[in-house]
Amino acid sequence: MALLLVGTFRGEETKSASALIKFDDLKAHGTPPKILKQAHPRYPSSLSRNGTSGSVVVAFVIDTQGDVAKAEVVRSTNPGFNQSALDAVKQWKFKPGEIKGVKVNTLVTQRLDFNLQDRR
Repeated sequence: MALLLVGTFRGEETKSASALIKFDDLKAHGTPPKILKQAHPRYPSSLSRNGTSGSVVVAFVIDTQGDVAKAEVVRSTNPGFNQSALDAVKQWKFKPGEIKGVKVNTLVTQRLDFNLQDRR
């Protein structure tokens, strides 16, 4: 899954190394985070039985330890997928992004797709 840029996160601005750095800004001026562990979301059984597919876009911060923080749903095709998407993203682990050798908090978004042929 590719990591994508999102704007500010709940009004937080990028004003210091401990503030949020947007993913695209980090790609241009530093080293972006690299995924080390990626859990896949569980397909909700009720939606699977009903033949429902969809997607969830989650915004989150990769902190200076490489952990996911402050994950929230930005948009979703079906709210029944939201918790599964959040639970999966919160398990992800990254090598943190850096600017000039200093680890930084990185703001990203990720779309998670729920397709019946990819059920877990």
